[in-house]
Amino acid sequence: MSVASRRGGQGQAVPVVHATTDAGVRTALPTALFAGTLLSAFHAYRLGGAARVCCWTVRFLLPRDRATPCRYGRFLGDAERRTPVRSSGSGFRFPHRLTQEHIRVHAPALRERL
Repeated sequence: MSVASRRGGQGQAVPVVHATTDAGVRTALPTALFAGTLLSAFHAYRLGGAARVCCWTVRFLLPRDRATPCRYGRFLGDAERRTPVRSSGSGFRFPHRLTQEHIRVHAPALRERL
């Protein structure tokens, strides 16, 4: 930044500031990018990001503990081929009555474990 003076309307010296944009951009741009990224991440987390983090955490922990298969799509495709499950729209269903009854009876205990 450079400061110069010029004469005002009544003969008084008025300081004039000439800012060089190079120095201001070097500090303002990274600060603005960082603040914008932080603010965007905060809003994304508030608007559904927390559920996404929980979902991916569960999807990481269950296969790690060998409680579920790593590749769900392959597992469900193989199960459908072998007929314990049938695809129904965007989901799957168990056609066997005993399997449905078992899941219905044990569902509260399974929910407590999650």
